[in-house]
Parts: sequence; C-alpha cells; structure tokens
Amino acid sequence: MEGVPEEVRRREERYVQKIKNDVDERLYDLLVLHLRDVHERIRIHGEDNEDLRTTLVTSVERAIRYLRKRTDSYTRRTYDRYVLLLCNTLLKFNTQRQDMKDLKKRIIADFLQAEQDEHGYIPLDYQLNEVRITYDVSYLAYLTGKHLEEGRLHEALSCLNAVELIEPDYPGLDERRSAILSSTPFQAPIQAPLPVARGMQVLLDSNIALSFLMGPVGDYRLGEPPSCDTDALVHDNEVHLSASVYRELEDHLAFMKVGIRSRCRKLEQFDAEAISATLDERLRSLWGTYGISDLAADDTVVEEIASFYRPYLPTLEHILHEKCQGLPVSHKLRKLAHRDGLQPENGDMRLLAEAIALSAREGAVAICSQDKDFTVFAGDIHDRFGITVCLPPPRRTA
Repeated sequence: MEGVPEEVRRREERYVQKIKNDVDERLYDLLVLHLRDVHERIRIHGEDNEDLRTTLVTSVERAIRYLRKRTDSYTRRTYDRYVLLLCNTLLKFNTQRQDMKDLKKRIIADFLQAEQDEHGYIPLDYQLNEVRITYDVSYLAYLTGKHLEEGRLHEALSCLNAVELIEPDYPGLDERRSAILSSTPFQAPIQAPLPVARGMQVLLDSNIALSFLMGPVGDYRLGEPPSCDTDALVHDNEVHLSASVYRELEDHLAFMKVGIRSRCRKLEQFDAEAISATLDERLRSLWGTYGISDLAADDTVVEEIASFYRPYLPTLEHILHEKCQGLPVSHKLRKLAHRDGLQPENGDMRLLAEAIALSAREGAVAICSQDKDFTVFAGDIHDRFGITVCLPPPRRTA
C-alpha cells in the first residue's frame, strides 16, 4: 500500500462493512443514504483497495437482486427508486455495465420510451425521468462533470439545470455553469421581425394547431380560449398539418383526457367519454382537412437542424427557463426530459425538416408558431434553411 496512508484503508474498510451491514439487515433506506457519497468514501480506482471495491459491488448487487425479486404492486414505487439509486452506484464503479443500464431503462420505461444510442449512453431523457422518480441528483451531478469533460455541453448544462431545480444549493453549481459556458464561444440569434401569416403557405406548429381543437364542448370549457384567430388563419393562408404535429396532438389529447376524466368525476353533469370523443373527432377532421400524409422529415436534415441549434446554448437555456416559469418542479423536470440536452424538442426539429421538404417541392413555406424555439431564431432559420417563421393572426376580442 505504498503511498496510501493506513488510515485511508481503515476508513474504507469500515465504510464497506457499514454497506454490507445495511444489505445483510435489509435496511435499504439507510443503504441508499450511505451510498450517496460513495465516490468520496472509497477510491473508485486503486490497486490496494480492489478487494474492498469487490465486496461493496457484490453487496449492492445482492441488494438489487433481493429488491427485484420482492417488487410487487405495493412495493414498486419504493423499491424501483432504491434499485435506480443502487444501479447508479454500480455505474460509478464501471460505466460500461450494460446490465445496469438495461435494468434502469426497463424501470423508467413507464415514463418514456427510448433506445440507447450508438455511443452506448443511456439517452438523457432517461436520466431526467429517473430523477422524477428518485429526486436524487447525485448521479446527474456526476454526469454534469462527465459530459463537460467529453465536450457534451448541451447535455452537461441540461443535467446541471435538473440538479439546480431539485437542490439549488448543491455544491459547485456556479463553477460548473461557468466552466460550461466558457468552454467554447456561443452565438446570439439574429433579431428579425416576425410577420403575421397572410397570403402564405403555412405549416402549423402544435401550439397553433391545438387552437383548432380547444373550443368548448357544450358547456364544458377546455381551458383558456384559443390563442389566435383560426378563422382568419385559414381564410388568408394555405394551411397544412404535418404528420409529426398530428402525432404531437394525439399525445397531447391523451394527456388532456386524463385530466378531463378526473374533473368529470367531480362534475357529474359532464360526460368525460363524450367530451373525449368530441376531441377525437375534431382531430380527425383537422387532419382530414389540412393533413399532408406524404410529407416526411429526412433524418439527415433533422441532424443538420440539431447541429444548427447547438451554438445557441445560452439562449436555449434562457428560453427553457421562461417556459418553465411558474411551473412546479415536477413539471419543469418533465419539460427538461422532453428535450435532448437543451435543444428544442424533437417534434419541433422534425417540423422544421418537414417544412424544408415541403418547400423543395412547393416553393416558399412558413411555419406558423408562437414557440420561442422558432420565433427567437426566425432570422437564422430563414438565412440557413429558407423557411419563414410567422405568427398567427391575433384572437379577436369582443
């Protein structure tokens, strides 16, 4: 043990014994607490303590096997949380453990479906959805540093934002943020005026298309009135709905129906299933009238669009903060989880790719949107891709 003080070895031995005791006694709440700073309590790399690391890893694996075997409908919420945290412990010792990555992905699959990418990373939305279960940020804090070292700046800043939401006093956040934002020069978007849609061929963004669906159903009101004048939009323009936006609307309606059913249980005068059926019919009608079934986004173009947004990291972070303002932490985490790093949601980038494909065969095309992921970058999008970003006609007031 040359070069390593004896007291270091003794501290590590006592720590490993504590972890083993927790597992032997099935004190899993204490186990995850004691493992939170495992990377500070035992050297993850070192020849002289390999036996201790092996004992610790074996003990944690034993705990995972027991918890998985005993997980049922009553224990799932607690035990899944424990297993995720224990998997993270093992991944700190060996980031290549595919069995742990696969196990985490199975547990988190209820939140979001995704596949491991070609580089062997668990997609970042998995990590963020994991935090929505555990509310433990230690692994995301670790990933912040790891992504920064690898130059994955969007991913690093996304992880840092998630850590900051849950534990704003987590040590070193300001230093990490400075390191990320100073590691490479970033661009500011061009300031460009936004025209109102008139005499254009437009593709609807989901936030505008939703206005076509949100009118009252009888006496049942679905929320705020539509944000734009849909009649003027249709009258003054050639309007199209892409397949990617249609799928987004389907997902949004599925989410809305959960709230409608919950609300109608308290308001017995309303029929949740009838309201849901009306919304489905409105969506089918919208697609039947404006849908373009033969318009597809080229994945290569989607990748080019992702690259286009990467130099605007500080602006994208600012936009995300604006979108999250006033939301509870759980909703903010959900918004983060829908993004790859801090880039716009995949649906937005696919819509831009669809607009590029439509312009190649039809000529000038505009995206009608109120989403700042489009409107703030309108000048740059037009310069790079030849696509106009426009606003919808404002809603008429009585």
